[in-house]
Amino acid sequence: LGLASYYAGRCAILNEDYVAANTALDEALNDTAAEIRDGAFGFKLYAMNRAQKTAADSVKYLNDLKGLMAKYPDNDKVFGTLGDALLQQDKIDELIALCNQHTDNPLSIVYKGMIAMNNKQYEQAIADFANFPEDHPSYLQVVFNRAVCKLNVAGDFQDKNSNRNTGAMTPQNEAKFKELLNAAREDFEIVRGLDPDQQNVHWVVLLRNIYYNLGEDAKYQELGNM
Repeated sequence: LGLASYYAGRCAILNEDYVAANTALDEALNDTAAEIRDGAFGFKLYAMNRAQKTAADSVKYLNDLKGLMAKYPDNDKVFGTLGDALLQQDKIDELIALCNQHTDNPLSIVYKGMIAMNNKQYEQAIADFANFPEDHPSYLQVVFNRAVCKLNVAGDFQDKNSNRNTGAMTPQNEAKFKELLNAAREDFEIVRGLDPDQQNVHWVVLLRNIYYNLGEDAKYQELGNM
């Protein structure tokens, strides 16, 4: 029954009948085969999102996601979709509450870090992102976000400690600035190793700027050819 419902849901999506797709895929969510269940969740969440056409639909979408989260609290796809929806609708208090209810889910680290990052609380975001497991599928994006936060910390330090007229810093502050840049550099180089062709995140310009500020001309020029 689950397999038949799974394919019925997919066919309904192809026909853009998202209401029918949702109904059919509900049956497949409890199939005995993990592959069918996982696929059904992905297609159901897609259909739920596509079914939104009015403000009332958006409210229903969010409430339905909360219902799924209550029913399937360990499902990362549901958690991530609900978290994204709350973030997009600027329901930050609800998102924080969700994260606090599911502290064992690594995605809670992502959202807490993103909230801090959006509020320009870069040190807090860095601390949040530091706890993210390296074997998680979202690791690349988290390290990139952490690198951006570290670069912003360095930029803020430079702005606060540069001479207004000359832009120069004291030798002590210059050394601290380079230390902060190197911290960002380490993360960007991890990102480079994970995504050398920038298929997922755009790191080249940011890392190249770091090399420029550190006076590493060869590496700066190397990235200029990418």
